[in-house]
Amino acid sequence: MEDEKVSVIIPLYNVGLYIQPCIQSVLSQTYKNLQIILVNDGSTDNTEEVISKYKSDNRFVIINKPNGGASSARNAGLEVAEGEYIYFIDSDDSIMPHTVGVLVNNIKEFQSDFCCYRYCFKNNTKITKTCPNYGIECYRTKDEIIKDAFLGINIKTVIWAKFFRRDFLKKNKIGFLEGTINEDYLFTMQCAICSSRVSFCNDLLYCANERQGSVSRNIKAETISSLATIYNGVESMLKKYGIYHQYKVFLYGGYTKLTLFSLFQVAYRLSSLKKFIRFYKMLADKPYMKYFVGKEVRLAGPQFYLFYLISLRPVLFYSVVRILKYTGYHIY
Repeated sequence: MEDEKVSVIIPLYNVGLYIQPCIQSVLSQTYKNLQIILVNDGSTDNTEEVISKYKSDNRFVIINKPNGGASSARNAGLEVAEGEYIYFIDSDDSIMPHTVGVLVNNIKEFQSDFCCYRYCFKNNTKITKTCPNYGIECYRTKDEIIKDAFLGINIKTVIWAKFFRRDFLKKNKIGFLEGTINEDYLFTMQCAICSSRVSFCNDLLYCANERQGSVSRNIKAETISSLATIYNGVESMLKKYGIYHQYKVFLYGGYTKLTLFSLFQVAYRLSSLKKFIRFYKMLADKPYMKYFVGKEVRLAGPQFYLFYLISLRPVLFYSVVRILKYTGYHIY
């Protein structure tokens, strides 16, 4: 049955040369009841021209707006979404032909608020990393959902690794905080705090393209400086719902893990130690150092706790990450 519409939201910024494979992968879905929302976020290349050819196709909604960032573009897409389900896809990436159908079946089978699934990363034609199988089909309590999401064990931060019920997002007034980096983390944590059931699918359904120049995969100063904003935002959510003391250690662990991930990506992509140190110094007065919350990252596993200990010595951390890069190691 395809009576339930799926709204696919794709934010676009200067991707005129790269957007076609993404759109084609959506058009090739075996599940056909789709609303495809293309949000051109103030592109300065030929993106608007490329997507204009879809104006006559009633499956598409095309929005051309001033540049406001990925959060602004996704919020614009949510405002016009009509489907029972919401699916965010990055313009660099693609999905398998059966992806939407599998996700609709999964979320209906488990009556979940959102579904997580397996994905891979690709560099040109080479797959560099594949998400492992889940060891669980469904979380049915808020406690296990929040703990898992905060530590990023099965419920990953990236927004395109999930499939949502629109009424769940609408009822809980869940949207993206505009004007900050790492907005996926805040969105995911709010979903976890509000959700009562989350399901998991072991099918490999999404391919993330590690294209040079991708907005979502670039390193900016805000990547580090925004982390305190993220921490404070999640802390406020927990206090709003009266569960801060119950979950604060998981907040600490998750925040430290997010910071470690950001530091790792900075060191991984910057070939200059001097530039890395400049990023690192942004943490000097942030919770990562100031409140000594890093020890709680042990909840996320020994790998991250080891990285945390090494990160306290920035030169050593940078050196280790550069060595790992040249051995082909990835942290996701």
